[in-house]
Amino acid sequence: MEKIIIINKTKGFYSEVLSIKFKIKFEIYNFYLEDHFDKTENEIIKNINSTIKENDIKFLVAEGDYLSIINFNFIKNIKCIKKILFLTDDYDMHEVNFITAKVFDYVFTACPISNLRYLEKGFKSYFVPLETSKDLFKNLKLDKKFNISFFGAKKSTRDDYIYFLKENNIDVNLMGYHNPPDYNWDNLSKFISSSKIVLNFSNTGNKNKFYSHSTIPHNFYAFKGRPLMVGLCETLCVSEFSPANEIIFGKDLPTFKNENELLLICTKLMFDENYFKNFHQNFIKKCSEYE
Repeated sequence: MEKIIIINKTKGFYSEVLSIKFKIKFEIYNFYLEDHFDKTENEIIKNINSTIKENDIKFLVAEGDYLSIINFNFIKNIKCIKKILFLTDDYDMHEVNFITAKVFDYVFTACPISNLRYLEKGFKSYFVPLETSKDLFKNLKLDKKFNISFFGAKKSTRDDYIYFLKENNIDVNLMGYHNPPDYNWDNLSKFISSSKIVLNFSNTGNKNKFYSHSTIPHNFYAFKGRPLMVGLCETLCVSEFSPANEIIFGKDLPTFKNENELLLICTKLMFDENYFKNFHQNFIKKCSEYE
């Protein structure tokens, strides 16, 4: 089995997912940058190269996006045969990631629109959803004790939607909303499997980047992995509009653009069993392509 080194920002939710995805074909060596922030950049590079040489590692994966240390020169000085850049928030960091990507052999991105942008520029790029794994998310065949649920942080316009549903007598069962998320794979699969419908919100909230004017609102309707996570548990997702969703799901993901549309969709799905079954069947079938 070939060996791969994964350069992670920190130990946690996403580093664990990366290991699970790549261990299917590789023996994994994890390198956590948070353990080396007391070292210079050259010392970190030396440590990585030593690990690669000592263990005869031929493949490298590095997280991109917001880490300034993972840049063109840093990766160029790492001696590994094949290098993969893994991106999750390229919608927000594409202008920077594009420069870094030039030193990698492959780009794996968790957004289908991002993938098209790299293919357009001539990169060897692949759409690789981060959270999709049948070993992590599965139907636990639990009673559906919650009609509508949501897991994730309180941010952007999410509170407006949830409060609007509550005003109209639809309670949303929440996980990790008011406190820092405490997910693990077991309790998240249980939460999803116990829900008839899980909501997804695409609006990122305002993003103030170096190229945006501070007085002009700047946000995205970004692709989230939540619908695929939900679908692998064979639960239906209802999502705020995102153009990336249309690429992946077509018309098989119930979608809303405002509060009234969300209320209408949730009400119909809750009380029209045929309408629910039709969406549920098609949505689950589409998600199973990514397990």
